[in-house]
Amino acid sequence: METAVPIEMPALRQPPRLREQASESRLRIPSIMGGRAVRWTAIAATVALLLTTLTAGYLSGLYPPDRGPEPTRNVAAPNTGTPTAGTLVAHDCVDVPRYFQCGATSSVGVGMVVPGKVQADALDVTKAQLQGWEVDGAETVSFSAPKSALTGMAVDVVVVGAYQATFSVPVAVARAYPGGNYSWEYPDAGTVIELSRGDSVTYQIGTKTEVRNAFEAETLKFKTILFYEGDPSPENTAGGGGFRARIDGDGTLPKPLGELGSPEVHVQLSYVTLAEGEAPPTGTRFITPVFGPVASTQALGGPNEGFVVWVSTNAGRG
Repeated sequence: METAVPIEMPALRQPPRLREQASESRLRIPSIMGGRAVRWTAIAATVALLLTTLTAGYLSGLYPPDRGPEPTRNVAAPNTGTPTAGTLVAHDCVDVPRYFQCGATSSVGVGMVVPGKVQADALDVTKAQLQGWEVDGAETVSFSAPKSALTGMAVDVVVVGAYQATFSVPVAVARAYPGGNYSWEYPDAGTVIELSRGDSVTYQIGTKTEVRNAFEAETLKFKTILFYEGDPSPENTAGGGGFRARIDGDGTLPKPLGELGSPEVHVQLSYVTLAEGEAPPTGTRFITPVFGPVASTQALGGPNEGFVVWVSTNAGRG
């Protein structure tokens, strides 16, 4: 028998160039670039991370979480309730209606009288009155010059609904924003003034020509603050239209409107809820309550809550 002899196969050898390539990394950096690619890659990654962080921070500022949508101007905010009666408690602002400040004393609206821009006889007044007005859906109420003697200044503050009005002279408009902030506008005579909840317009009595409810299904409600001499009854200036008006309260200024010692007389309407036995607001040297609280909005409300009319000046500031 023949014995099988193992056959030795020659070793497979790679050419030197192939061995050199196999030992190198597939992601090696071309020698012509040296370490620049690594440095630029790191810089690009850092820049991308920085841009991502800045973009996230910017967007979080534009869209803060859990704050709800921003108000739409000239569109009435929904009626979500009124301040709660009873003993003062800590407020967390969750149930405070839009355009109302957080706390037991809530700002409803503001006005501003500029004595240098109105007739002198409209400033020689000391009587004050708060009226509550309601205008039915889609109704227009016409106004005229007073039938009986009446002069002074007035502020309309929207409580519920969409208010549209025109005036025969320039007026001062305050637009409310959450947190108690306001912006001011000074429309010309004949401009259609469109207001929503918390907004107001200050004007000389006898210059309002009409008020229209821009909504069909919701009643427009607004408060009128009068500083006057003469007959302030709603029938003295209002004409036709589906409206209801009532007298909420009366008071007297400490001195004539034109003698309050300031180039700007600021008016504020607030809703106050007092603790049991607490005295009515007394004010400071900058702001004085004219009268109130009156006209509680609660079904069982009493003298411890209601609207308060204030006047303030810039006198003593600075």
